[in-house]
Amino acid sequence: MAFEEEAGSEPYVIVACDKPRHLRVHNLHEDPAQIWTVDVQFSETEGGTHVKFAMPLPPGMEVKYVGAGWEYYLDRMVETVETGQVSTKEWPPYEALMVEYEAELG
Repeated sequence: MAFEEEAGSEPYVIVACDKPRHLRVHNLHEDPAQIWTVDVQFSETEGGTHVKFAMPLPPGMEVKYVGAGWEYYLDRMVETVETGQVSTKEWPPYEALMVEYEAELG
């Protein structure tokens, strides 16, 4: 997440880990509204690995503000895995997704 302006590092805590199938983490933050839990499940598929990503939203946070960002970061991850090079995807095309999320989810 180092591609956001003023993005700093922050510690994360492993909440659950069932190698190699499941990982759940959350960041440490004084403000409960800023604690993000990330849940990732992995399963084998023919020819690869299926990754299921979920993030329960903190109270008061709307998906339209985070959904496009996660699509951006997950697309960067896929590109990096596929090419073996750090992704060069740019953020601006993903801004339009925020409008789509709002239209779809209100």
